[in-house]
Amino acid sequence: MALRGAVGDAFRLAPARPAIALGLRTALASMVPAVLAYNGYPAAIFAVTAGFLAAATDKGGAYRTRARTLFGLALTSTLALALGSALGERTVASTIAATLVVLVWGVVFGMAPAYSDEAASVSSSSTTVLLVGLAFPTTDLAALETRVGWMVAGFAWAAVLTLGLWTVRVYEPARRAVATAFESLADYTGRLIAAEPHQAGSRPSSWGDDLQAEHRTLRDTIEVARRVLAATRRGRRGEAGRGARLLALVEVVERAFPLLIAITDLAGAGDPSLPSGEQLQQDLARVQTRLRQVASVVRTEGRTAPELARASLVPPASEEQLSSLLSQLARLVEIAMRIAVSMYDDTPIQELDLPPGGLTTVEGEAVGTPPRRGLFEPIQQNLSTRSLIFRHAARLGITLALAVALVHAFDVRRGYWVTLTVSLLLQPHAPAAFTKILQRVGGTVCGGIIASLVATYVHARLLKLAIVTAFAATSTAVLQINYGLFSMFLTPTFVLLAEMGVDDPTLARVRITNTILGAVLALASTLLLWPSWERDRLPDTLAAAIEALAAYVRQIGTIPSGPEILGQVIPARRALGLALNNADASLTRHLNELSSSPQTAAGWMTLVTYSRRMGSALSAWASLRTLPDPPLSREQAAELSTRLGDELTEIAASLRARRPLHVPEVQPQPLSSSPARPRPGLDPSSERLTQMAFALAHAASRALGPSAPASITAPAEGSAAAEL
Repeated sequence: MALRGAVGDAFRLAPARPAIALGLRTALASMVPAVLAYNGYPAAIFAVTAGFLAAATDKGGAYRTRARTLFGLALTSTLALALGSALGERTVASTIAATLVVLVWGVVFGMAPAYSDEAASVSSSSTTVLLVGLAFPTTDLAALETRVGWMVAGFAWAAVLTLGLWTVRVYEPARRAVATAFESLADYTGRLIAAEPHQAGSRPSSWGDDLQAEHRTLRDTIEVARRVLAATRRGRRGEAGRGARLLALVEVVERAFPLLIAITDLAGAGDPSLPSGEQLQQDLARVQTRLRQVASVVRTEGRTAPELARASLVPPASEEQLSSLLSQLARLVEIAMRIAVSMYDDTPIQELDLPPGGLTTVEGEAVGTPPRRGLFEPIQQNLSTRSLIFRHAARLGITLALAVALVHAFDVRRGYWVTLTVSLLLQPHAPAAFTKILQRVGGTVCGGIIASLVATYVHARLLKLAIVTAFAATSTAVLQINYGLFSMFLTPTFVLLAEMGVDDPTLARVRITNTILGAVLALASTLLLWPSWERDRLPDTLAAAIEALAAYVRQIGTIPSGPEILGQVIPARRALGLALNNADASLTRHLNELSSSPQTAAGWMTLVTYSRRMGSALSAWASLRTLPDPPLSREQAAELSTRLGDELTEIAASLRARRPLHVPEVQPQPLSSSPARPRPGLDPSSERLTQMAFALAHAASRALGPSAPASITAPAEGSAAAEL
């Protein structure tokens, strides 16, 4: 099953467009130095490496983060080049020294993912430079200074190209991220419209399941907006201009998200007292249009603001639950439009009609910035053999050291292609490594064939350089689509560049052979050195998600009802969304493992699905508690949330202990005290949430293995759990 999953992932194309601008920029950053390298300045080849790595590493985002990343890359790569060049001689002493340096470097820089994605990218690129330096040693101090000078020049050229030649608008990355969040909300609303039947009561029991799959994407989009905005605003605390307004827009997205989930959940109940399917579609279509208009104002810097701001969204007037939630959603979207327009017409933020609670939840740490950590705190937190990051760092250092020792001992021709392959293919998770190995080997073989054909039939240097430039641009442009495609175009890029320096038609074959050798080393290391199998991590990851469910339900039940509740539960809902996304990712990795049987996988998939459904139901309950007359009194809500929280905590504990729960034959009553007041529509705060907790316990027991109770009473027909 692992092989089938890895092969399928290797050929799967991501639903993304080629990054043409990034490809052209990368080609320009690397090929301008290449022209110098083949016209009398051979050391400029190190500027080619620097330009390619810098341009490929810069994925956009806040300018402060990009500048810091490029500076860190230049600093660490310069150090790596100096070390590698000095230790690359093929003597016994140099080989021992190089092996030890690579071992320490791999372990230390392998810990970089504990800090951030940018740090991990810098670590990978600087390790590449270290391995290249080892492949081209020099003991001449003047030559070493020349290399370092060209590498610094390459990074400087890339920095000018990526940060200087294009107009720098400090908040542009943040605006794009926030606009994308609103567009994602609009896309979700559109899918809800498409899923909504025209006739009320005609919804199947599985109605809305496909929409739940979109929650992960939407949460990820919101998190990207948070990170980019936090990095942009760092150092600008206290300003009440564009940054504060963008933060307010993030809060609107955070508040609108659970309202849409609640509307999905309530519409799925099919209560005849709620608006008809056709009326709901019309109301949601107006909301979707307005969400796209807000995104347009934010993305275009207000150029569309005057026309769009004049058109207001009229909320539904019905007093039913669903229409009331639609009214809240419509008001939020109008608030978002006023905030967006105010960024460009200088309206003081104090004069805006903001959500209840104002900006209290967006000016602090909850929305924008993660808490600062000490310099060595991430390392201290991961300095354990139980840490996935530490095990990967140790595996990386040991395998790279072994590869360097073997390349030096056997004097492997172009041996850096072996060590680079090892560095690029090793992954923290075994299934991801399997997929990347297949992609790298397959792409390199295809790229080697392309390089051989070009070398055979194209002899004019200028034409060959133009072809190499096209390959360099294409490789970076398709990286986000498929790593195998990236490897296929990257291979002829550097094979042909190397051939232009020395006329050797066998380099393509050498590249293929060395890539396969490196892939074999990476595969052996992945299987033998502390392999990180998801089967061992999945129960704990799911336990964390269910613990987040427990924290969320407790907070919803203890906060007084009212419009402010949606703002107050943002941190708990965000933590739940991230935990559920982690569970989804963990399950996906588990499905590609050798040990994943269909029976076990089905149990874990059911548990993840039920966890997401309960999260949606809790968001619906939180939204209902914003109404003037919520379904449950404060005392009833507190009692329900306490009981559900205790049950969820018990389920999480059973997952961590790998011990199936005993699911009772008779399900508990929704509430032990007075029943909820009758109310039109679905009351998710008692019967449905209770049934969902039972379904979660049942799913956890099945997922943990055959020791679960043999006889478990199924929910009554027509109950919420039966519809799960």
